[in-house]
Amino acid sequence: GSQNEWGWSKSKLGANAILAVSMALCRAGAAAKEKTLYVYLAELSGQPSDKFVMPVPSFNVINGGSHAGNRLACQEFMIL
Repeated sequence: GSQNEWGWSKSKLGANAILAVSMALCRAGAAAKEKTLYVYLAELSGQPSDKFVMPVPSFNVINGGSHAGNRLACQEFMIL
């Protein structure tokens, strides 16, 4: 990356390259500590690693608002 007035800038690297390197470093860190990736990330972020909660999936079923091209008053309707 290059430098700007706030420090290192990643603007010339690209999102896909940054994501690939970030994921590789996370997986390497977890492997070096002989932990699963989710336990390693929980400990790295200071979260408890003894109890995990699965994320709740959400589905967008109806779109509305001015961008949708219809007269629905709501922006979107989601099912959790």
